[in-house]
Amino acid sequence: MGYLRDSWTEEGVLSLPSGQEHRDLERKAGALADDQHEFRKELAIALSAFANSGGGNIVLGQRDDGTFDGVPPFAPRQQSRTSFREWLEQIAPNLVRYPLEEIKIHTVQGAPANSLIPEDRTVIVIDIGDSRLAPHQAAFPPDNPQYYYREGGRSVPAPHHYLEVLRNRLVAAVLTPKLASVGIRTAFPYTDGRYVLELDVVFHVSNSSRIACHEWTLDVQFSGGPRYITNREIREIGRTDGVQFNRTILPTRTAAHHAYIGIALLQAHSLRNQLHGELMSGKVHFYAISENHVGEQCVNALIDATDLEGPIAEATRLLKNANISFTP
Repeated sequence: MGYLRDSWTEEGVLSLPSGQEHRDLERKAGALADDQHEFRKELAIALSAFANSGGGNIVLGQRDDGTFDGVPPFAPRQQSRTSFREWLEQIAPNLVRYPLEEIKIHTVQGAPANSLIPEDRTVIVIDIGDSRLAPHQAAFPPDNPQYYYREGGRSVPAPHHYLEVLRNRLVAAVLTPKLASVGIRTAFPYTDGRYVLELDVVFHVSNSSRIACHEWTLDVQFSGGPRYITNREIREIGRTDGVQFNRTILPTRTAAHHAYIGIALLQAHSLRNQLHGELMSGKVHFYAISENHVGEQCVNALIDATDLEGPIAEATRLLKNANISFTP
């Protein structure tokens, strides 16, 4: 609902982020309106993508460089006095299936003085909200319907799993996990002259559905690191962390999930080089599980979630407190 506004001004449009690629914003030059078939096709794709991706804004009559060329003030029919905005209100909701409910179409109010919008043109902003009826299929041209979503600031065909998530979110809690950070929790002696640094791997888990999720966890597996100490081994030598349930995540909210893994390091070798090598080679495989949904597996390198300097500084502090010295 955050994308639906009461009005738009020229100043507001000019204040939007610059550049071509934004997840929730797309500009289309007014010249596109000269070809009605291409205009409806491109608009149908954008409407489908935004409605399937939580909403966004489409600016018609503005080039990617931010300059205005505008669209015609009236509908593209001979002798028509219907405004371009009113015409869009008639056709836009039905360019997708199901027809859009959360949509507003605005004529941009030009600046009182020195407006940059051409005098004989107008600029339109289309607001698309997060649709409860998603997924929506682009229905133009009629002989080639397709589902789209936003990826990297572009509208692209939606994969099967993404569509299943959208369909399920009305009847099941859909959790989306993301690797957030990697820190050092503690350090302790292990065996054979080795010492363990316990990594605290933090995930942010978002509920992208409209259903509260009451019981959930992440299935987390680590691979790639040659000297990993498993969660079970850590618990056997002092840790007692287990799976935690009953951490309700309300719709649109996010919760943290922690997973722990140990790295066994040799005291005679460089702490920096060893830790860098483990984080570079280590990968974490994870997916969300709730009482009524199993998510898609994700894979990240551990180095993706840290700048390395933070864990090195923390590891150095912990080892120093334990009177353990490593080769620089």
